[in-house]
Amino acid sequence: MYNGMIKFKCNDCKQQFTAADMELMATNLTAPQPCPHCNSMHTYPARLSFVGPVIYRHTWEKNEEK
Repeated sequence: MYNGMIKFKCNDCKQQFTAADMELMATNLTAPQPCPHCNSMHTYPARLSFVGPVIYRHTWEKNEEK
């Protein structure tokens, strides 16, 4: 489900960018969007600044397995 636009932060290059807020697999999490600076998928909503990498690490690992 589309929830508007939000700021994301890239875990690799630490840059912030704005992208679509899309629902992740019928949960209340936001699906990672590709970073326009380094093309990494290791991104998370900027509002989760300290816990974002911890919460999204499992999602990043699952996406890399595919």
